[in-house]
Amino acid sequence: LKESKTEKPFIYKLLGDAYDYSSCENPDYDAIATYYKKASVLGSTDAIHRLATVYFYGHMGKDFNQSAELYKQSAKAGNMSSQYMLGWQYERGLGVQENVDKALYWFEKAALQGEPYAQLELGNLLMNINLEQGGTMVEAFSWIKKSAKQGVYVAQRILGKCYQYGIGCSRDILESRKWYKEAIKQGDVVSQYLFEKLEKKSQYS
Repeated sequence: LKESKTEKPFIYKLLGDAYDYSSCENPDYDAIATYYKKASVLGSTDAIHRLATVYFYGHMGKDFNQSAELYKQSAKAGNMSSQYMLGWQYERGLGVQENVDKALYWFEKAALQGEPYAQLELGNLLMNINLEQGGTMVEAFSWIKKSAKQGVYVAQRILGKCYQYGIGCSRDILESRKWYKEAIKQGDVVSQYLFEKLEKKSQYS
């Protein structure tokens, strides 16, 4: 059967995935990159994202400049994972000039699509900005809560603290306990410490 133009990128992406997600100890990253590159040229945004990740984590030599360029291509095409990673690179100045506004822009793009870690990063960044500038924490709290509801334990821990101290919300110790417990279920030892500290404080108040 003759391959159509729409089938080719999908096939190359599958081949790249087959090597990338194989259980062998030493994956063939040359083959992974080759197939992702072929799929990328044919327009697969998922393949562009995966190729960027190969460069980001240094499987073929760490290259943040290359990963940023590739994440940018995929992000502009609407890939939420690339939008999140591009925001991450802009926030930390990896392969690009550090730029908080661009980090916020790309985190928000991904967060609006429901990317839970982008929601966490966006909430965290807004919280830090508002701490410095004396702004409201309501929007930051809202994004942290969205991330926590999707099961991100760090967001659950932060949400617990928000409810404990009334950051961006009304103070609510029951909600604080609830979210610390959710994070503890995932093995978060910091939440365990904060929960125990809260319980001891409650005993003497």
